[in-house]
Amino acid sequence: MEEKDKIEKYFFHDLIDFRRQKGISKNDIVKKTKINIKYINFIESGDFKKIPKIYIKLFLKSYAKSIDYDEKEILLSYNDYIYKVKNKITDSRIPKYIENKNSIKTENETARNQAYLIDVKKIIFFIFSISFIILCWLIFASIFNNQQESYLSQKLEWKKDFKNSNTFEIEYIENKNIKKNNEIQISSIKDYIRFIIIDSNEKIEATKILKKNEIYKNNFEGKIEIGFENYNELVLNINNQIINLKNNIGKKILILDPNNLKPITIKHIQ
Repeated sequence: MEEKDKIEKYFFHDLIDFRRQKGISKNDIVKKTKINIKYINFIESGDFKKIPKIYIKLFLKSYAKSIDYDEKEILLSYNDYIYKVKNKITDSRIPKYIENKNSIKTENETARNQAYLIDVKKIIFFIFSISFIILCWLIFASIFNNQQESYLSQKLEWKKDFKNSNTFEIEYIENKNIKKNNEIQISSIKDYIRFIIIDSNEKIEATKILKKNEIYKNNFEGKIEIGFENYNELVLNINNQIINLKNNIGKKILILDPNNLKPITIKHIQ
């Protein structure tokens, strides 16, 4: 450095003194920052012209961070130094230097304020984006739930839901308690359990939608058919005997015919 720039050595001496007080060596900084030690030497000697211009502030911030020095303070000191070097400040121009220093601080404060405003805008945009996504999700969930509830609240229709269905398996259930008049009890395990009961003439005896833990009970005489939307969501009792199936998942038609040798027939349908 030139003799006229000695006034600025205090800035670099301050960094060196601070580093030494922390007990941090130059090699420690190199390990932490991965900056070549020659650039560390240039920083501590103020030879910034020997450092690529695009890396100066980055190296200064990394240097400051590695020794727990205030990153903003080191950049302000650097800006002050550069300004004074460019304007070749001398003792005769100290009053103007003070004025310029205040101007630089004002510019730096303005820059910091602008950066703060940019950060605030980013935060506001982020909050708005997240709020918009949440709102869209809530609207979609509400529409989906309404559609699902609308569908589940519709009672079953025999012709539409069961009569024309394809049977892929038939199962016979043994029950010695079948009489001419039989008690049917259906207990729901989940909400919106739907079933329909018809007589031998396909006259609807009952079409129900049960809520969770709700129980339907009634007595029927003669042949009846019960259509279940999903058998594994309920428990069926006939004359206090639970009817268990080999495959209880999916739609089923249970035929109860007291006059048949096999009084309980299960049609597994699609």
